[in-house]
Amino acid sequence: MLSRPGLRGHRILTIALAVPLLLPPYIVAMTWVDLLGTNGLLRSVFATTPADLGAPGSPPFNLYNTGGVILVLALTYFPLSAGCTAIAWRRVDGTAVEAARVYGGLARTFWRTQLPLAAPGILAGILAVFLLGLLSFAVPSLLQVQVYTVEIYTRFSSFFDTSGAMAQALPLLALGLATVLLLQRHLRRATAASTTPRPCRVPMPRGLHATAITYSMLLALGAGALPIAVVAWRAGTPAEILTAWRSAGDEVLTSLLLSTAAATATVFLALAMGCIERDLPPRSQVVLSARSQVVLGNALAQEAALRLPRRLFSASAVPFLVSGPVLGVGLIHLWNHAPLLSLVYDSAAILVLACTARYLVFAHLGLRAALAQLGARPEEAAAVCGAGPLRRVTQILLPLLSPALIVLWAIVFILSLGELDTVLLVAPPGWTPLSVRVFSLLHYGPSQAVAALCLLTLLIMLLAAGLCAVAYALLRRGLHVRA
Repeated sequence: MLSRPGLRGHRILTIALAVPLLLPPYIVAMTWVDLLGTNGLLRSVFATTPADLGAPGSPPFNLYNTGGVILVLALTYFPLSAGCTAIAWRRVDGTAVEAARVYGGLARTFWRTQLPLAAPGILAGILAVFLLGLLSFAVPSLLQVQVYTVEIYTRFSSFFDTSGAMAQALPLLALGLATVLLLQRHLRRATAASTTPRPCRVPMPRGLHATAITYSMLLALGAGALPIAVVAWRAGTPAEILTAWRSAGDEVLTSLLLSTAAATATVFLALAMGCIERDLPPRSQVVLSARSQVVLGNALAQEAALRLPRRLFSASAVPFLVSGPVLGVGLIHLWNHAPLLSLVYDSAAILVLACTARYLVFAHLGLRAALAQLGARPEEAAAVCGAGPLRRVTQILLPLLSPALIVLWAIVFILSLGELDTVLLVAPPGWTPLSVRVFSLLHYGPSQAVAALCLLTLLIMLLAAGLCAVAYALLRRGLHVRA
């Protein structure tokens, strides 16, 4: 609905519908426990008998099962699927839609033309949400649902069975890799569907305007505004909130330092990886040069050497696909050794390594897409003028990529601020992030102090997202003025 022309206020609705993606899933789970839990605010409204008020599994709503996990994850990750769908819908060529409207009505055009053309992008969004749900740990743990990630964490933290935990992670890794391969396939199909689409000029029918706006507003209120309002209401008075925040000052500072360092390191590594990949020749050129050589072994060795960086960079998805608990166990076994490695394990550096390894794949894919959209002409023109590699990167690529770098930095910052699955195992004494403290207190039940800490986390995330959005707009405007 939001991708169709003529919808009033579509920008405001798009921003409102993107807010749930900024909320950590465990905070969303806590708000729904506050609403529909054993002593929830809405329990008395839906209770059928007086005995249902104190029963955790009484009808009609029971959060402590698979349905509760699905509800929380769906309300958290639906903007990702909606974004992929909107991008796919906008890439549908308007000429085909207008031609289909000549021969059929609105419903027939939707089912026979628009939906098949946008299907690869829609399936990519479905696979992305499936992957995030598959690797989720915090929400099933809070709602007491046994899934793969919870079982892996329990085996290591309770039974210290590292071999069993790693063995259980193998099917999870295999399924994650298969999902990533399917996701890449559908993304390539969605990109190749229409390289230069003409926008569709067929406006949305008037009867759907009110439906689209009402549906979008209700979804934005239920998934974004409601959790924030519940957290703010449970946090208490400003004096009580200030007291809770002062008690968690060290955790707040640790989270800010961790998120800033992890976002900066991740973007820097992704930029280096993108520049290295950019300098590699295409595979077709490698094959042509190989055919012109006399010795076939040298040609194959050259081709393998040129493919090696790309394969290594593709392996950056493995730390994310093995799930947070398995990555935490691996970091413990790698760095928990004396004497030099323990210096990293006993400091905040282990937290930065955990978040950088877990979210490097997102920065790498985002920067690769930005470089592909930029093209090679600016660098080629600078090379003709005599600019060296360092000068081309610092004076050509960095200014042109600055809006994309700001967005990627903000994404990694927000993800690192809400990261729980990995840092829960590797957090050293004295360096406890805010997410770990909130998660530890949540197992004793939602309280006023927990709500205050969750509100602090949400405010930091929203403030960071707002500042980065302003910086992105200013950088885009500056590039437009220069052009």
